Amino acid sequence: MAALCGFQFKKDITKEQKDKVDNGLKVPILNNMALCLMQQRHFERAVSMLDKALEVNKQNEKALIRKCQCLIELVEYDKA
Repeated sequence: MAALCGFQFKKDITKEQKDKVDNGLKVPILNNMALCLMQQRHFERAVSMLDKALEVNKQNEKALIRKCQCLIELVEYDKA
């Protein structure tokens, strides 16, 4: 419920509000969606979710680790 309530659908939010929503809700949601996809062995789709999380926060450890795991499963060792 908090995930849906946290998204502002107005265009007049401040950068600080946007950053709070992005880091507090979007990144965790994307990480969790990616984990679910990984458990279903949909690694390409998981990488897509993780890339979106990393667009918001390039230092997000969960997204980086999970993306590496997906790339290993996809036999893309050079990218991992």
